[in-house]
Amino acid sequence: MNKVVLGLMACLFTIPAFSNPIPDIFQSRLNKKIQMQGFGEVSFRGPKSRNGGEKIVLVHGIYAGSTHITWRDILPLLDKAGLQVFIVDLPGVGDNGILEKRNYSMELFDQFITNFLEDVVKGPATLVAESLLTSSILKVAGDRPDLVKGLVLLSPTGINSLASGSPAQEQLYQRLFNNDIFSDSFYKSIFTEQNLRFFLEKTVYDDSLINETRIKETQLAGQNPAQKWITISFIGGQLTRSFRDASRLVNVPTLMVFGKEAESSGSDDELLEKPEEFLKIRPDFELATIPFCGQSVHREKPELTKNLIINFIQRI
Repeated sequence: MNKVVLGLMACLFTIPAFSNPIPDIFQSRLNKKIQMQGFGEVSFRGPKSRNGGEKIVLVHGIYAGSTHITWRDILPLLDKAGLQVFIVDLPGVGDNGILEKRNYSMELFDQFITNFLEDVVKGPATLVAESLLTSSILKVAGDRPDLVKGLVLLSPTGINSLASGSPAQEQLYQRLFNNDIFSDSFYKSIFTEQNLRFFLEKTVYDDSLINETRIKETQLAGQNPAQKWITISFIGGQLTRSFRDASRLVNVPTLMVFGKEAESSGSDDELLEKPEEFLKIRPDFELATIPFCGQSVHREKPELTKNLIINFIQRI
């Protein structure tokens, strides 16, 4: 099984309840809605009214409790820089949760991003994505270059990790998908502090950043029952794509950003995504490495990441 998910499968416990009101820092930033064909009502946040800079769309990744809130550290910096920033939750996540049981695929996210660019952004934009969703914006850019001005890939995947599923993951997925009692227990187990701390500490260089606030943020997102099926699809190996396949048709300027001290999300160092492996496949892509930083570059070093994004946009 892909080592990315090993830390999420250790124990079965329940999610602790939070009796206090949700702090403002965890509140949704999404304040607009649109009916999108194939996806129903979609929540998003458009640019600040005063901003007239380049259009940029932030696409969050898929892992325990991930929503548009993952951008909360860098979003105000990009807003302050005058960019027209769009943020949105993926289908089945956060404000766009879908309660019914369904299969999720990379092709579904490709279509969602394409529709969002057509229906909401309405013009070429720079797309910024993290982790697995970098493979989706690569695919969209290759298929619809008219919608994409440039790409920023934050800790991309698809070489040693999340390139393809395994028979063990498929077996787990089928068991989870076809047994609601087991899938409920399994989903709850992901959001215990023990499991979350194991996984989240793999994403940063400075482990002190995985504090009570970050744990609670992730647990609160995980309390959304609609998010169960997208999480199970991820853990069950249904959401994979190789970097080679994803980037094959891309002809727009692309920047890849890595944390210099990034470590494997599992226990196997061979799964670590090394920058030079991506450059072997696409030597024309730009590369930037942030020192003293792990995989979650936009959360650990938001100011440096913001500067890299803005400098890239100004050059393309």
